[in-house]
Amino acid sequence: ETKNFLKRRVLNKSLITQKWAEEAFYMWLNSARAIGDMLQEGGDLSEQEMREIKIPTLILWGSDDQVFPIKNAEKLSNDLSNSTVKIINNSGHLPQIEQTKVLVDGLISFLDSND
Repeated sequence: ETKNFLKRRVLNKSLITQKWAEEAFYMWLNSARAIGDMLQEGGDLSEQEMREIKIPTLILWGSDDQVFPIKNAEKLSNDLSNSTVKIINNSGHLPQIEQTKVLVDGLISFLDSND
């Protein structure tokens, strides 16, 4: 059930509505198809290719992400030589929904500092 799937992705369970569950189901279905196509075409990057990325990169991560723990953000940051990690407190896997203002403020700050 999509609602249970969402419950594992957000810290604030009150955000989960039937409407969001229905929208999420169709979004994830389309995303799964797109990811499958990408992987079939060899769209995955190796660790070496990741290390060759030199542009400033912001990694935004929910502090309570139950899908990908914070250690994954640290590993990603190690692979991207010019990266900044911003942990979004009180957020699960979807900080753009749970902590929108904090995430946008962090993004704007990052963009301003990398003009």
